[in-house]
Amino acid sequence: MVVSLSAAGTQPMSAGEVGVVVVSGMLIVFVVLAIIYLALMIMQSAFTKDKKVEACEVTAPFGGTVEYFVATSGRVAAQEVVLVAADSDGKKSEILAPQAGKLKPVAQKGDSFAQGDVLFRIG
Repeated sequence: MVVSLSAAGTQPMSAGEVGVVVVSGMLIVFVVLAIIYLALMIMQSAFTKDKKVEACEVTAPFGGTVEYFVATSGRVAAQEVVLVAADSDGKKSEILAPQAGKLKPVAQKGDSFAQGDVLFRIG
């Protein structure tokens, strides 16, 4: 005794039908991923709405002279080199941004500074 699960016979699909099924599947996956992305963006904005990065002042770790600014006024990333300074012995050091934000230079190229003086602000 032969048992069939399908009452209708199976017919092979044409190339056009296969293409339509594949493209439809890809579109469905794209739409689902877009919905997930939008939901994550909404969640992120909801949880970070009131959290503002506090401005910070970067002070000189040693006394010396500002050689030049690598980054100018504008946005800087965390750990990005902001300026190069030389100490009294002429040894050059890079001063990095401790956090991402908008750079506001306080010192200028050629300025002398003492340890603890404010070199720039990030807000």
